[in-house]
Amino acid sequence: MKRILIILVVNLLFSHFLFAQENSRISTFFNDTLKGKWILQTNCIYEAQYCDTIGRGSEYLIFSSINSQNFVKFSTNGYWNNEYGDSTKLYLPLQTVIGISWAVDDFLSNIYPRTKLCIQNQGLDDLTLLVNNLMGIAKSYIRDKSYSGIHNVITEPVTIYPNPFVDKINVSYGTPNSTNRVSLVIYSTTGALLKKIEIAENGQSTKRISLEDLNTGIYFGVVSLNDKWINNIKLIKK
Repeated sequence: MKRILIILVVNLLFSHFLFAQENSRISTFFNDTLKGKWILQTNCIYEAQYCDTIGRGSEYLIFSSINSQNFVKFSTNGYWNNEYGDSTKLYLPLQTVIGISWAVDDFLSNIYPRTKLCIQNQGLDDLTLLVNNLMGIAKSYIRDKSYSGIHNVITEPVTIYPNPFVDKINVSYGTPNSTNRVSLVIYSTTGALLKKIEIAENGQSTKRISLEDLNTGIYFGVVSLNDKWINNIKLIKK
């Protein structure tokens, strides 16, 4: 009986150690890696599944914390409203207010073991956020994707290849007339704007772009049509 009790205690302590270690690892990753200005992307990165995208249309980005000790603060170009229930919603109108920030500290911890922060994009094509602290954030995910209106001005999806790349990438796209402008903006992992490349040709085209001056590493490319968000991709330079 004593042996069984000892084994149970050891297993419990080991589980607690693993949980604390995982919490520390995730906190370290978010606090050390994701500080700075980020462009919201559709792809998840890292095994913690930090999904940093809100595209055109009605989408939600939900952060779920693994404990009640989290402190989350965002600076956005929108404004915050409380939503009924167990989450907080960010509405982003067409006319935005610059520099508004909002913080959630131990939000609803007395009611729910997990907290939620819900962001909804309403008609805004570009959204950035400033991450100050993301302690205790375990995962996030996106639901209810919608990209209405894009098919009216673009005839085929914009693709970027090869990826990973060495020196050059190809951007393939199709637009119905010459009044449409396709552009590719490349950001670093800290959100710094590195390049903005305009692609003026109309019709179905492939543009070859040199990125020889970029160092080996991970970058984010945002493709826009007439300054409106189309899609984005994580670029890897070998």
